[in-house]
Amino acid sequence: MNHWHLITLSCGERALDADSQWRRRYARNNQAQGFSGGVAARDINGDFRVDIGVVFQGGVDLFVQSNSGEYQHLTRVKGANSGALLADINHDGKMDLVAGESLYFPIDQAATEQKPIYHFYLGPEWARPEPTDCLLPFIAGGQRNTYSFAMADVTLNGMLDLVTSNWTDQRVAREEPRIWFADAPCRFKPASKNNGIYGSFSGNDFSFTSTLSDINNNGLPDLLMASDFETSQYFMNLGQAEFSNQTNPLIIDDQNGMGAAVADFDNDGQFDWFVTSIRDKELGQHVVKSLYGHWGGTGNRLYRNVGNGQFENISGRAGIADGGWGWGACAADFNNDGHLDIYHVNGFLTDDFLYHPAIDGKFSNEPSRLFINNGDATFKEKASEWGIDEPNEGRGVACFDHGRDGDIDFIYTQAYGEARLFINQLNDSPDTFSNYFGVITQGLKGNLAAAGAKVYLFPESGDDQVREIRIGGNFLGQHPPEAHFGLGDAERIEKVLIQWPGKPAVYTEIEDVEASQWIVVNHPERVKAGEPTWFPIPESAKLVSAQDDLE
Repeated sequence: MNHWHLITLSCGERALDADSQWRRRYARNNQAQGFSGGVAARDINGDFRVDIGVVFQGGVDLFVQSNSGEYQHLTRVKGANSGALLADINHDGKMDLVAGESLYFPIDQAATEQKPIYHFYLGPEWARPEPTDCLLPFIAGGQRNTYSFAMADVTLNGMLDLVTSNWTDQRVAREEPRIWFADAPCRFKPASKNNGIYGSFSGNDFSFTSTLSDINNNGLPDLLMASDFETSQYFMNLGQAEFSNQTNPLIIDDQNGMGAAVADFDNDGQFDWFVTSIRDKELGQHVVKSLYGHWGGTGNRLYRNVGNGQFENISGRAGIADGGWGWGACAADFNNDGHLDIYHVNGFLTDDFLYHPAIDGKFSNEPSRLFINNGDATFKEKASEWGIDEPNEGRGVACFDHGRDGDIDFIYTQAYGEARLFINQLNDSPDTFSNYFGVITQGLKGNLAAAGAKVYLFPESGDDQVREIRIGGNFLGQHPPEAHFGLGDAERIEKVLIQWPGKPAVYTEIEDVEASQWIVVNHPERVKAGEPTWFPIPESAKLVSAQDDLE
């Protein structure tokens, strides 16, 4: 079953293909930069289409989508080479860019320098702000690599706080903040040393992907950190900018946490945690020691939320362990049957394994994995059956409905090579069409996308479902902050219920809605100001013609 088309993003001479002058190459003397290659997907210009930022060595290329589905090059932002995130950080209603760096420098040099751990670029000019306009966090005595970002209103003050993931050479034994609290537009301050997170990594920070999600359903975003070398951790938000480390090592046991996808995989109303981790079949349960720690054979992990902020490890029965050397992941309903599936990319040292003889090409040209949900949080790998198992060395991935036609598409980046966009054409044929529903939330100034909102869907048939609106929380990037639901045969929605972020929580309830459409829902305060409760996305946001450069 192959319902996919591969699209080459192009902009004159700046084609993101195999001959691109910005083709990313793995640096043998810089393992940290070999982890890089982010992608951020979000509507940049307010037309309800999903735009894209792709990170290459030395910069971020921003592309905007036209109504024909083509991506046109908007600009190139220099100075970043790892992860990226799109959000309104200065509260002017326009998208800004947060981008990270991965560096490799002598330890003695790191000990004497003081640099920001990431960069801001303010849209629509995409220029770095003056220090008087934005307060960027600085690290005394050097800089850690910064890969991934997540933003949510952790303190419920109406502004987006920021979490960074900073895999760094373990020889740099320095404890640093990982969460930064917004106290004004574009101004962030580091968390205090007694906030419950500081000290949890003993100076050896190998975090790759941080996700802010309300795990215990109390309205406060909790923090999940997928981290390398058996250091993944879970912190419960206690309020007042304080956290409690709830990591149970008997349950949270991934050996090499890298990417993550947090979602309700069994439709029980609780958010579960999927973590990509290395599956070396020759090792079994054992590990190989290396300069930076070790890698193992147990593979991916799925931690099921059992309520009250607790998890159980269901990786064995879930059937998701064998993912190779996994990186970026997403949870999405690829076949619109009402159950979330998992896609992730992988691969490592495809052209460079002679420099790392212990790995010896085991993970060269690894195909991506597509785990299709059987309906009970067990999965079957079907990437080959679906025609998306091409060999790659993927890093970041973003999943979204590119044409607003109801099926989930995805783009992934590679450690070297092109960024590749796959268009799902499952809903293009009446024989394979399934119903769907999409929700875009519009929040308030300071949190325009309403990050942290929960969207509950009650269809006329099939399981009830829930999604959480998030900004970031993906390896090296972000999926759009919106909610997509597969519905199978259900043609109507009995009720849509949105719980908006904040204390006390406020709700929007919409009844008896037709399926197979995308709608925009406004925060109740916007409704009070005269905006409609909800409206269908404009026709101009939908794909109107076939892509000319399908391969």
